[in-house]
Amino acid sequence: MHMLTNDGDAEGLFRAAFMQSGSFIPVGGFENGQRYYDKIVSESGCSSSEDTLECLREVPYEALKKAIDKSPGVFAYQGINLAWLPRVDGVFLTQPPQYQMLEGRVANVPVVT
Repeated sequence: MHMLTNDGDAEGLFRAAFMQSGSFIPVGGFENGQRYYDKIVSESGCSSSEDTLECLREVPYEALKKAIDKSPGVFAYQGINLAWLPRVDGVFLTQPPQYQMLEGRVANVPVVT
């Protein structure tokens, strides 16, 4: 993801990259992950909070981990439709990674694959 943020402008923060798992996987907008976030909020007891993210920051680790562990994982029936993928938000990630790559909006650094 660091090669895609800021439309590929590394701003001198790194000069090369290692790619793990070989390619970008399709991701959707943040709305595709909202149901998973809402479930974590509910399981963690933060549903009634005005600021659910701040509430989650205060949840004890064990309780938060227990809630997250109920999310679909790589071995779930959903397969690649994972709960915790990067999501296009229009700021940090402006569009799906595969499109940014095709358009050349990726850091121009050597990559070990």
